[in-house]
Amino acid sequence: MDIKTFGEKDEEIEYILRPAVYCVMFNSQKDKIAIIQTSNGKFFLPGGGLENNETHA
Repeated sequence: MDIKTFGEKDEEIEYILRPAVYCVMFNSQKDKIAIIQTSNGKFFLPGGGLENNETHA
């Protein structure tokens, strides 16, 4: 399985692998998507990190 990455890794930083699942959900007209806005104003796709016994499904 290939691990997808976004951006470039900084060789001076030690990264922690945290498997996660996110999705893109469209409305019935397929002209809008669902997003989550956090309390600090940032936006994310629905989803998140996998807990111990969770699967990607």
